[in-house]
Amino acid sequence: MTPDALEVLTAYFTCLRLGEERVPQSALLGLARLASAAARLLGREEIVVVPDAAVAIALMEERLQALGLLAMRWEKHQLAWLKEGRELHTCLASLVSDIQSETAAWMLESEE
Repeated sequence: MTPDALEVLTAYFTCLRLGEERVPQSALLGLARLASAAARLLGREEIVVVPDAAVAIALMEERLQALGLLAMRWEKHQLAWLKEGRELHTCLASLVSDIQSETAAWMLESEE
């Protein structure tokens, strides 16, 4: 996982737990870019500019919920972090990898 991807994912969870004022601006911009990409994947090309972190989070949640991934996948990785003592960045990297794999499979299915 790239440092940018880790920063974006960390920003997402920080926004959820602490609010966007606690997240570095660069991470929020990355989050907004990711949300724009998610909007394009959803066929919502009219959403090109993401005005703030709240919209970015809403778009990301919409995409992840559409795939049924966030709750199911994060629970597994959260257990690895909290109970098995794995480092948080390792758990987040595994979560992103799972999401990327599921997204790729979903995109292949939608093309068929």
